[in-house]
Amino acid sequence: MSNKKNNDLIKAYKIIDNAQYGVLCLAKDNEAYGVPLSIVRVEDTLYFHTGQKGQKIEFINSNHHISITFVGEVEVPHLYDKNEIEEIVNDPSNHGKFVNSVFTTSFESVIIIGEAIEVIDENKKIEIMRAICQKYTPDMMDYFDIPINRSLSITKTFKVDIRDLELRSKKVEI
Repeated sequence: MSNKKNNDLIKAYKIIDNAQYGVLCLAKDNEAYGVPLSIVRVEDTLYFHTGQKGQKIEFINSNHHISITFVGEVEVPHLYDKNEIEEIVNDPSNHGKFVNSVFTTSFESVIIIGEAIEVIDENKKIEIMRAICQKYTPDMMDYFDIPINRSLSITKTFKVDIRDLELRSKKVEI
């Protein structure tokens, strides 16, 4: 793997790992559905959980091909003070720079393409739920057995092996 690809993968995984949620995008027939979920990455696989029924399940059962989008840092740049802006806008040769550096955003995101495959093995489901809880409620892991005992039988878990990954980013600089 080239250095750039390896660096992009490291950056993409960091965005995924730091994201508070990912938006799961589903399609069936001519209908689309997107829903934010608590998602965890373990190596090259993503995991999420859901209830036994609902729109997500209907869509996944109809079409297990999915995409997931994670958004990292987003910032509207504030590169110039009022006086600098006035100077720039009064010189038409600077209008391109003005538009490209003021009316834009710096951002980073990752788009994953894969297949949502239900995990039914009870021990694997517990591992998945443990990983999700470790990401979102690490200070409560001493009590992990309580929610597992209460909800494991009514929870579906899914894995998504990352088939394609697209890192998108733009850093606005002067």
